[in-house]
Amino acid sequence: MMTHWAAKSRSDDLRERQRERLRDLKKAKANGFVVKQLRACSTEKCGPAKCRAACIFAAARRDAAAIPAVIGLLKNHAGPLYEVRLTHQHWQRERGHLAEAALDTVRKMNRRCLDKLYNPAVLSVGLIKASVSKETREKTLNPLSEDYPWSSKKNDIPMEEVELWRISLHQIVAGASHDELYRVFEARQWKGMHRGFTVDAVKDVKEVVARLFDQKLERRDYSLMAMSCPLSSAARREHLLWQLSLHPGELEFRYGCDRYYNLLDKALRTAPAPKPKKPRPYPHWLEPWQFGTWSREQMDQRKANEEYYNPSWRKRS
Repeated sequence: MMTHWAAKSRSDDLRERQRERLRDLKKAKANGFVVKQLRACSTEKCGPAKCRAACIFAAARRDAAAIPAVIGLLKNHAGPLYEVRLTHQHWQRERGHLAEAALDTVRKMNRRCLDKLYNPAVLSVGLIKASVSKETREKTLNPLSEDYPWSSKKNDIPMEEVELWRISLHQIVAGASHDELYRVFEARQWKGMHRGFTVDAVKDVKEVVARLFDQKLERRDYSLMAMSCPLSSAARREHLLWQLSLHPGELEFRYGCDRYYNLLDKALRTAPAPKPKKPRPYPHWLEPWQFGTWSREQMDQRKANEEYYNPSWRKRS
């Protein structure tokens, strides 16, 4: 149990981090009215009428309530437990457009994939995160400029590295096997797209849950592997303003449990039977013109003989 002095030290640390966060918001030219409301936040109460995900006290209150509940929920589950990270090309946004990220699309697609398991015992707890990523693409040039490559060779097109916001879902899935997760997430809508999908077995529940609720901004590649590269101040400011516009609950994802992380009683659903293929009538009336049939070979031979003995150029003359 936390002693009085430990609790006071933690409260002082949160206040200092909140003051740093407010200074960063002021540098990012955030809404002055919202920043003024955040100054009234504390460990016991929330200053603004709508809690913000950028508030240090809000994140501390959420972690204090959610992390023990999630750990107890996962330890009491029969398992197996897997740490899943996934992203999609349609979710990424250009730098400067992070506020346009479609969070509902992320939740809906992940929920549809978990629904395909048809297992009421499946449980998932996750958090939507944004990371900075680099991508090499063809450089956009003005056709009226002198440097425009008019050659049709692909190697002549200049390439450039651009920074993108990669939206991903970091979650812990319980009650599904490794093969089942790959089957539902590697579905048809994911193929042919730049996507990241990793599945790792959970060995230490406390460590994975702490990593799950960590919202520190990172740089990751297209496969969601962490990269040790410095982040620009502009990216940090944009990420901070994005968090300021969100409620803490908007980044959370829950499947099989309620907002207090209690298991839900879900009815058993059966997988639909595969649809039989629709019978297609065979086009017998096209057989004389189909390649490889005896009637087509006879017709081609007859036309060749007619052209040989009676050429078309004689008819024109």
